[in-house]
Amino acid sequence: MRNADIAKYAAKAEGKNRCVFFTDQMYQRVQERMTMEQALRLAVTNESLEAWFQPVVELSTGRVVALEALARWLREDGYCPPDQFIPIAEESDLIRALGLLIAKKSMAALVVIRQTHPQITVGVNLSVRQLRSRQTLTRLCELVDGQHLPRDSVHFEVTESDVARDFLLLEEHLNLYVQAGFSLHLDDFGTGQSSLHRLQGLPVSTLKIDKSFVDLIDSGDERFVKTILLLSEQLGLAVIAEGVETAHQRDRLQALGCQFIQGYFYARPMPLPDLLKFLTNQAEPALAQGSDPRS
Repeated sequence: MRNADIAKYAAKAEGKNRCVFFTDQMYQRVQERMTMEQALRLAVTNESLEAWFQPVVELSTGRVVALEALARWLREDGYCPPDQFIPIAEESDLIRALGLLIAKKSMAALVVIRQTHPQITVGVNLSVRQLRSRQTLTRLCELVDGQHLPRDSVHFEVTESDVARDFLLLEEHLNLYVQAGFSLHLDDFGTGQSSLHRLQGLPVSTLKIDKSFVDLIDSGDERFVKTILLLSEQLGLAVIAEGVETAHQRDRLQALGCQFIQGYFYARPMPLPDLLKFLTNQAEPALAQGSDPRS
């Protein structure tokens, strides 16, 4: 019965209306997943996960104006890739506690960062499970206010696909975040199923162009990037291009009028001590009027 149950979930994962036979490898994967979930639960309880930061750069000045906070998990055999443990956190409902932990560490780090770089803001990812709970907003307000940070220095990022799946409920909750003084970014834009009507009604201030569209620039296809930039201009939204890895991508994005970029070309995600050194080594030109990504 156990093996049949495992095969059933494997069939569901591959799509409905199909037959899947149980194999020993399936059981091994289930065991590995359970082991990882238990270890992740302990890491969240012990607050041993780390918050790393990837800079967001203003193209017109070349300086860091914002950061995206990312979860990192150091295990005995090295850092576990986020694409391995984040899905487990989502499935096991650990994502709410994990998300609050990264938010807590990000805000504590932002206090240190803003002592020497007061213009920098931080973006924290929110999962759909977190957004469904009104308690999440209450807890986040407590974390920000407890660090004596202005609420507009903390931005929350939600993925377009999450919003599209549960639009009516999440739209109401997202408006509560804006009413509380936070800014919202729509991540992975262009990969979900949001209609233009829905986009117009969302209380977001910034669109993040998905890396898959940025990658197309190197092959000469700029249609999607141009469309998103034009749409954002018409809607009065800022734009951050994610996953920028080459000078050609950077140059074309700048020529097309993109305001901000994020990616390995400029900097990889890094822990706070490395970030502080990185920021110290950067030139600090005068703050341009309105250069902050839609705070």
